[in-house]
Amino acid sequence: VKRAVGDRLAFLGGIDIRTTMQGPRDGIVAEVQQRVRELAPGGGYILAPANHLQGDVPAANLFALYAAAQEYGRYPLNLS
Repeated sequence: VKRAVGDRLAFLGGIDIRTTMQGPRDGIVAEVQQRVRELAPGGGYILAPANHLQGDVPAANLFALYAAAQEYGRYPLNLS
């Protein structure tokens, strides 16, 4: 979809709330890196959870998501 309409459409979300946000920090970082790699090149991607976060998501995982977004989700992209 990004290749077909990415120059005319913004993408919001993509971070899996069921598995990623319940998992370990490394999984959250890996998910952020993968979504940035897939959707951010060329612009038009807003990194966010794919749905609303449930109350059982550990606060540490929210902080891990925020930190990973700050590290990998800024332009120019840091895809390493």
